Amino acid sequence: MKTNYLLPNSLKKIGWVIIIISVACFLVHVFTDLDIMLKMPALSFNNEGSIFTVASTSIYDTILPVFALIGFIFIGFSKEKEEDEYVKKIREHSFVFATFFTNILLIICTLFLYSIDYFTVIILDYYVFLLIFALKFQIELWRFRKENRNEE
Repeated sequence: MKTNYLLPNSLKKIGWVIIIISVACFLVHVFTDLDIMLKMPALSFNNEGSIFTVASTSIYDTILPVFALIGFIFIGFSKEKEEDEYVKKIREHSFVFATFFTNILLIICTLFLYSIDYFTVIILDYYVFLLIFALKFQIELWRFRKENRNEE
């Protein structure tokens, strides 16, 4: 049974563009205090009637994190141009490494962080997972290709 859960290779470049734009926008926000507010539909459970409302929120809290997640998913889960068994093995190894890394980090943070700091770590944990997975996969793939070029 052949399962194909990977995205097309062309999405990898789009993922990198999305990540670069997201990081650039985040850096502009951090260093200039620029804040762009939007009115967005939201769920609200504050007993004021309807659970659907319109909230005023920053794009740095809503739009950019979504773009960053999409970018990381495109980078980490896109096929390589030459997808073979060894590339699949590298992908699997990178996924396991990222899982262990982020779970160890989460255990440490659970023991030593409390209140809003801990909540922040919980939110950032998924981003860290995707970042570690994508970086580990790309580094291992680069090393593999470099060794193959040196052998030829």
